[in-house]
Amino acid sequence: MTRIENLRSYGYWRLRSDDFWRDFSEEAETRRKHERLLFLSCRYTMRFGGTDKGTDLLLRLGDPYHHHAYTFVGGGTYSGPGQPLCRVPQCKRLAERWEKWICIDFKALLLRQPRMDLRETISRASENYDASSWPYSYEAKLLEWVDRNDYEAEELASLRIGVSQEHYSRLVRLRRLTRGWWWWDNGLGRVVWREREDENG
Repeated sequence: MTRIENLRSYGYWRLRSDDFWRDFSEEAETRRKHERLLFLSCRYTMRFGGTDKGTDLLLRLGDPYHHHAYTFVGGGTYSGPGQPLCRVPQCKRLAERWEKWICIDFKALLLRQPRMDLRETISRASENYDASSWPYSYEAKLLEWVDRNDYEAEELASLRIGVSQEHYSRLVRLRRLTRGWWWWDNGLGRVVWREREDENG
């Protein structure tokens, strides 16, 4: 069987993983546990669909805050661009481990790391707003709205699309707790953390 490291997406996934965990080096053991579960799931999936399906799963589950694992827990159908469908039977042992990751480990991780929680909450806001993984080009506008602590701000009404009062309140709380914000850096090709006094949008 093809090794995970030989999948064509492995190098790209590794860069993404490094970027995700870059600011949280103290979570090395949590990262190791997540990657171990990811690799076990990839190997299992590849038994039913070959290398392409393993590649697809690696990319789908590679970011811990993307909960595509719910599909895997129930036994899922995987496909990617130009790839045929691949039916993967549920594996009880892996399903239980993903349930634990989703319901216990990841939630505990966010409680320990409010900056990570803020990044995940910003990402979900943009997914709800315009189906993108990050609020590219309107981070400053989103931050202005959050700093106002005024969900009904009329001139920023468009941002309320898909962002509930509860989600907004979470952004406000995490912003105040962490005293910073995440920004997309074009030069680095990833989001970076900036303390409040360093923010320039």
